[in-house]
Amino acid sequence: MRTLIKILGLSTILFTSCLLDKKEITKPDIVIQSTEYRLEGFFDRIEDSLSIYNCFLYDSDSKNLVTSGKHIIYSDNLPLPFGWFEFWNDEGKLAEKIQYIANSKSRTFEINQNIKFGVDTNDTVFQESNFLKHNLNYLNEDTVEIMLIYRGWKENESNYAFVALTDIDNEFVFRTNNPKIIFKLPIKKFMADSNITILMIKTSDFDIEQDLINMGHIYYDIELVNK
Repeated sequence: MRTLIKILGLSTILFTSCLLDKKEITKPDIVIQSTEYRLEGFFDRIEDSLSIYNCFLYDSDSKNLVTSGKHIIYSDNLPLPFGWFEFWNDEGKLAEKIQYIANSKSRTFEINQNIKFGVDTNDTVFQESNFLKHNLNYLNEDTVEIMLIYRGWKENESNYAFVALTDIDNEFVFRTNNPKIIFKLPIKKFMADSNITILMIKTSDFDIEQDLINMGHIYYDIELVNK
């Protein structure tokens, strides 16, 4: 996380975003060298008049890959991270994955899902992670059944609300005190966007002052297949 903040502090430097697979890429479009890091940026595409770049950020001394991700780069060189970023430790092992949600109009971003891995990069450190997994089952051409599982610290000590976002407020709301839930939704309501966006709201009264409620949220996209 500290690394990303340092990246964002280099305003004109940050034509950033990184993908691990650069088999066919031999020369970066942008190379920025600072005392601590070397940034290699690769132009990806123009989307809604915004420039999208991929990049690799390396430690200048060890030459090790530090982080990889995607950025929207504005005409004034403001970088806006979005999507999944992967963070690597000194041994070259995946240490953390963070998903950023970007609001391109307000030029803001926030951390959405956060997955931190143990030393062997196989086990998730739940005290420092929060993320959703899903299973999608097409019941017929009109209806899907969705199973959502929330994984995170004190997942069994919270209450949850899952809102399927549409143009009508609170059209589909599902509540549970269990981190696993199954519900049904009409497909046609979401086919225009080809995905269902779920807002999960997590409430818990643990680890805070008495009579206060701690709330957290995750926006989670489920891609639909037009059958």
